[in-house]
Order: sequence, then structure tokens, then C-alpha cells
Amino acid sequence: MSPMSPMSRIRQLTCDPETLPEAVTTMVELLSGKFAFTVVPGSLSFDTSNPLALNSLRAEFRTEDGQHLFLKCHHEEGESDRVGEYYRAGILEAAGFPIDKALYQSSTVGEQLVIYRYRDRRQFPELHTVARAIESAACQAEQMAPVVAAFDSFQQHVGARYLDSLHLATPTQISEEAVHGLYHRRLVDQENDEHFGGRIREFYLDREVCLPGGDRLPFEQFWQLRWRINGQQHDTSLHDALLRARQLLKPTPAAAMAAVTAHGDDHTGNLLYDPAASADRAVTYFDPAFAGNHIPALMAPCKSLYHVCYAHPNMLYDPAELHVDLSVDIRDGVLQIDHDWQLTPLRQAFLTSQIVHVWQPLLQAMKQQDMLPERWKDIVGAALLCCPLLCKNLLAGAGRPNPLSADASLLTFSIAMQLADGWLVEQLNS
Repeated sequence: MSPMSPMSRIRQLTCDPETLPEAVTTMVELLSGKFAFTVVPGSLSFDTSNPLALNSLRAEFRTEDGQHLFLKCHHEEGESDRVGEYYRAGILEAAGFPIDKALYQSSTVGEQLVIYRYRDRRQFPELHTVARAIESAACQAEQMAPVVAAFDSFQQHVGARYLDSLHLATPTQISEEAVHGLYHRRLVDQENDEHFGGRIREFYLDREVCLPGGDRLPFEQFWQLRWRINGQQHDTSLHDALLRARQLLKPTPAAAMAAVTAHGDDHTGNLLYDPAASADRAVTYFDPAFAGNHIPALMAPCKSLYHVCYAHPNMLYDPAELHVDLSVDIRDGVLQIDHDWQLTPLRQAFLTSQIVHVWQPLLQAMKQQDMLPERWKDIVGAALLCCPLLCKNLLAGAGRPNPLSADASLLTFSIAMQLADGWLVEQLNS
């Protein structure tokens, strides 16, 4: 077993209030050894309750030369031998993406972090916070309009940059991208393994699934079930869908494949919104932990599609606030689920913007340049499946922070299965 990285150690210490002071001390020592500033004693504080901090640490602190700074770091278990370099300097900025520029960064494996000028989130909120406020107020048109316009303009920027950077990348170039840490490297322990490991083992294997109503069944039984969701039959089991993902999302493809320059982890917690800016400047990226020049083109927009649209409202991040009318029954190896959940008007607008400005132009360009693989629909479905399953433990009561309820758990699994089974591909390609 690889030794625990410094960042993994700090994250572990932040999980217990009794060891939180040690986490602060360790982080200050790490910063002091890396950067030419001195942290003001007692000024560093971790944001341990943020629902977006599923795989990252956030902290703010002050320096003795008068700076007020915000720190974010991503970590993966086993990153020293399985995850590529995070935070490669200037990739997105050089490609012309709108991005909040970091003041300091470390790309040392196990100590990878990025530091920004502190911004008061009341004035410069993350899009996650903005969207939640709009949905809490029932998606009033006048409140939605400027945010939708800003997101639409942002997606036009993203789509154009994808097209500008579209190219055939070699298997070696593809394999060196850190973005695989969000997908295949969470499915297995080693790239060529023919069995599941990583987060599948950590989160799910040998566990129990708690269904709404209190029934429980072993995960190994749950993932063999077929699904019937709101009357639509899906003949692929979760186990088969994960097998397909393990095959199709390997970091080292058999041949050159279409790739783009991309952020790779562009959920609403990594998008800043400036309400005072014009629509074409209001949304910017930050935290480019997984940015790369050779990200597989079909994977590049998947994180945004799932996490901006289908993880909300209130499933992965704030499940206690989910209100859904849901029923479930298991008969003859089929899990039948009926529910009344649907995208809010805001999320539907976000989805439409992504389809029109990113997905459709990208797929069209890949077709025209003979870069679109025959199984592209399965590849997209596999990546969308991984977005929720490998981001947070979806079993009821298990994931931290903010564990899912039984309703949120089953609803999130069911949406993931629909996306894996091609629920959206016709819209993406129309």
C-alpha cells in the first residue's frame, strides 16, 4: 500500500473536530515550506461543512504581507502512483477559457493545491449558491434571466474553445491526463484489472442498499437487477453498465482518439458568478485540478452535463431538502421505480445551453473529421454513469458530507442508469 500523501493526511485530520487543530498546523507547515509568504498565526480556517467539498479541501487564511487568500486542493487516494499531475499552469488561460487566475500553485504529487485571492462569496458566489437561491424561490423568471444569459454566453465560449482545440491525440497523450482520476481510476486499483476496485470496492461492494420503506438488499444483488423507470424498461443492469465503463473509459486507448483542451471538472462549485459583470464575462472557471490539453473529447463535457443539471436540486449535495413522490417494487429481477422528479426550469435551461453550444457542434465536428467512434453513445453513457457513482457514496446514510436519504439514493441511481442507457443521446446528436 502506498504511503498516505500529505494532502490525504490533512484531509483525514479535518474529518474529526478533535484533530482539526492538527490539520491546521500541518497545512500551515506545508504552505510555509512551499511559498514565499508566512501565514498569520491563527488565521487559517478550513471550510469543512461545504456540501461541495466531496473530494477537496477549502481554506482561507491571511499572510503577514497583507494578503487574504483562498486555498483549494483536490486529492485522490493512491494519487502518488495512479493520478496524473493536477493544476498544470496556464492550460485553460492559454487556450482562451474565461478563468480566475491563481496566484500560487503547487503541482508536487501529494501536495497539489491552488491559491487564489480571497473573494467574498456574498459578492462573487459560486454558481452552485446562485442556482440554489433561484430554485428556492421557485425559479422566478426575472431572477433566472441574467443567470441563464450568463451561463449561455459561457457555454458559447466553452464550445468554441473545444472546437478550436479538437485534435487526434496519441494513446500516450490521453493516458497522461489527470481527468482519468474522475473515471476509470476510481473503478479499479490498476489500469488493466479485470475486477472492480477503487471506489466501487470502497463505496459499494459487500454493503447493503437501503430502499425507501426500509427494505435492504446486498449490493451484489442490487447491481444485478434490471430497471423499469416510470414505465420505461432498461435491460442493462448496473453491473453490466459498470463493466462497460471499465472497458470503454480506459486511460490508454487502442489507437489515437479525438481530444480537446478542457477543464474536466466543471461542476457549479467550480464556476464563479459575478452579478455585476456583463453576461459574456459573468461566469468564469476556477480550480482547474483536472485541466488538460488532451482530454478525450466525448468525456470533456460530461462532468458539466451531469453535475450542473442532474445532480440538482438536492440529491448529491443537499439531499435532506429533496422532496419527491417515489415508489419502488422488485419483481422477477426487475426494480420498478416511479417518481415525479424532473429538471427545474433553471436546470432545463442549463441543459439546453450545453446541448446547443457544446454537444451538438462538437459531435458534428467529430463526424465531419471522421473522429466520432462507432460506440460514442456507450462512451458518453459510461462517463455520465461514473459522474455520480464515483463522486460520492450513493448508499443511503453513507456519503459525506450530507449523506443521501433512501429516496435520494434510489433516485440518483435511477437517473444514472437512464443516462448510462442512452436517455439523452438523441438530444445531444439532433
